[in-house]
Amino acid sequence: MVDVVIAHPSLNRGGGAERVCLSFIEVLINAGYRVKLVTLDKTDWKMLEGRFGEVSRPNEETYFMSAISNLGMSSQAAITASFFPLTLLLLRHKRKSLLINTYGDLVDCIADLAYVNAIPIRLSYKVSFTFPQPSWQVFTRIYNGAPFWRFAYKSLLVANSKFIQEVLLKKLRRNSIVVHPPVDVNIFMKNSHYRKKHEDLIVAVARLRLGKRLDIIPKVASLVKDAKFILLTIADKASKTAMRRITALIKHFRVNDRVKLMVNQSFEDYLNVLSSASLYFHTQPSEAFGISVVEAMASGCVPIVPCCG
Repeated sequence: MVDVVIAHPSLNRGGGAERVCLSFIEVLINAGYRVKLVTLDKTDWKMLEGRFGEVSRPNEETYFMSAISNLGMSSQAAITASFFPLTLLLLRHKRKSLLINTYGDLVDCIADLAYVNAIPIRLSYKVSFTFPQPSWQVFTRIYNGAPFWRFAYKSLLVANSKFIQEVLLKKLRRNSIVVHPPVDVNIFMKNSHYRKKHEDLIVAVARLRLGKRLDIIPKVASLVKDAKFILLTIADKASKTAMRRITALIKHFRVNDRVKLMVNQSFEDYLNVLSSASLYFHTQPSEAFGISVVEAMASGCVPIVPCCG
């Protein structure tokens, strides 16, 4: 019998939310708890180890399909928005263990504890500058009216930053405690001691999605002619639109020689690029926390970030 069940849509996205989920697993196992991980698709542990280095695996795993990362962005969003709430409902109905939701979007119901690591989808049309498209605003309004928000049970909320804590309080009237995402700054600081800094190198880190606003970098590069840019990105099939846009803009602004796109790089390459750069350029507005910002600062980079978030 397990002590704790951790639910997350998919670890194969390999972003900041997934690193938080892995940290929950590590901390709880080290504390002596038996942990079960429940995801929508099968976790690719080799990929995660290549991207993040050594990771802790749960005592048990349950998943419902082989993969969702090979689907387009709309399909991924639809599956996550529909099947993940149902998964949590099923777990709550059958559960005999503590239920933790590290996806964090379902903040009003179902799990015992929800770690909120981003602006909830149902609030993004009110708060976020990341999704200006009318279609997304329509979707979030429909999502906000979904029946699973009407459960009387309320999760204990943990916010990843003061910014998210204030959003939850102002928009949902929900109190929360702040626990920042864990960042192993020592490995980045240590690596930076052995790498030569390049004063003209600017680095950006993000998943390849339109909302991350990496598409502004080619234009910035056209204005800052003495600088070189490296974009460290995570990509899957849902990244095709963002990839086409960025590559087209790189060509349009004629900065092919100064803007390099690295996709699904290894953890070693990630460390080395951050340690070699002098500036870190964070392009996403309304950022909830920004693990990569902390990692870049630990690597000796000066951060350039939006004023919102």
